[in-house]
Amino acid sequence: MTFHSLQFRSRDADVDAWHFPAKPGRLDASGRAPVVIMAHGLGGTKDSGLTPFAERFADAGMHVVAFDYRGFGSSGGDDRQRVDLDGQLADYRAAIDAARRLDGVDPDRVVLWGVSLSGGHVLTIAAHDSGIAAVVALTPLVDGLAAGLLAAIVGLLLGIPPANQRVFEFGPVSYQEAGKQLPRGTAAATVETDGIPGIRYLVLPLAGR
Repeated sequence: MTFHSLQFRSRDADVDAWHFPAKPGRLDASGRAPVVIMAHGLGGTKDSGLTPFAERFADAGMHVVAFDYRGFGSSGGDDRQRVDLDGQLADYRAAIDAARRLDGVDPDRVVLWGVSLSGGHVLTIAAHDSGIAAVVALTPLVDGLAAGLLAAIVGLLLGIPPANQRVFEFGPVSYQEAGKQLPRGTAAATVETDGIPGIRYLVLPLAGR
């Protein structure tokens, strides 16, 4: 299925999106159809697995707008690879406004779709927007502190000492050095040496490094 490129403004950033037009069907009402607005999770971009979901929605008769958050993928933003929670919420709201203006879209039948971090975003947005018709939140991140505490508890139950439960090291030790120095049995986000550069590229901006 083909999609159309779409750009819209969100505060101080240009956001890049794909519009998958709805196939005519039983969801049409007066020539208009629902629209699903979707974005990926932490560090993800629209070209990383969203297309199959978008195509199925479009085949079922719904428009789809899939977009990249500011600083990621094809979207603008001076701070690259940096997760800005307020900025991402603004981007999602801007995507809603842009989607409602598309030809053939029913502005009263807007569906929000999110996974992981964006799964938490769609819950936040829908809670403050009575015009949202439905929400799909896949494995949503709704409480970072609770998730961290749960990880610590599970680590203790598995017999992993608290000192070894650090997923990332933001101290003076680089990721490459940390990867070499981690003792056997330490819990980590990546255990392969060739995966460390990728983790550095994605996560170090979050730590202000």
